[in-house]
Amino acid sequence: MTDPVPVARKYALALFRAALRREVLDPVGADLDSIVRMLRGEPQLAKVLAAPDVPAAEKRKLAAGVLAGRVGPVALEFVDLLLDKRRFGLLEAAAARYRELLEEERGMVRARAVTAVGLTDAERAGLLDKLQRVTGKTVLMSETVDPEILGGVVVTVGVQIIDGSVRGALRELRERLLAAPLAR
Repeated sequence: MTDPVPVARKYALALFRAALRREVLDPVGADLDSIVRMLRGEPQLAKVLAAPDVPAAEKRKLAAGVLAGRVGPVALEFVDLLLDKRRFGLLEAAAARYRELLEEERGMVRARAVTAVGLTDAERAGLLDKLQRVTGKTVLMSETVDPEILGGVVVTVGVQIIDGSVRGALRELRERLLAAPLAR
C-alpha cells in the first residue's frame, strides 16, 4: 500500500491553486477546518463517507445534504472529488497541508518551544521576536513544558531543531570529552 501523505499533499496543492485562482484562500481554509471538526464530532458520518462499499453517488448526496449552506462551493467540489476518486480518507491530511500552504502564502511559520518550566510573558515575547528576526516570518509558536531538558529551550521550526537546552549542552560536552584524546 502506498503512503497516503504524498497523495494528500498533491490534492491539497491542487485545491490551494484552485482557491488562489478564485481568490478564496481563507474561506476554503475555514471550510476545511469546519468539515474536519464536523467529521471528528460525527465519526459515523466519516466512516460512511470513507466506506468503499457505499457508492460514490450516495456519498456525494449525503455530503451535499450535510454540507450545503455550511461550506462554499470550492470546498464542496473538493469533497466531491475525494469521494469520486475514493480518497475521502485523505481529507484530514489534505486539510492540514492546505493550512500549511496558506500559512506559507501569508508569510507565517509554525514553531514549537520546549522548556523545562513555563515561559514568562517577557521570555515568550523575546523568543518570538528572535525567531521572527531569524526566519523573517510571522511565527506561530506553541509551547510545551518538559522538565527533562533541565533548563533552556529546544525550538523546532519546520524541520530545523535549535537545541539550547541544558540537557543538550551536557550531551554535547560528553561527546567532546569522549572524543578527546587521553593524555598519558
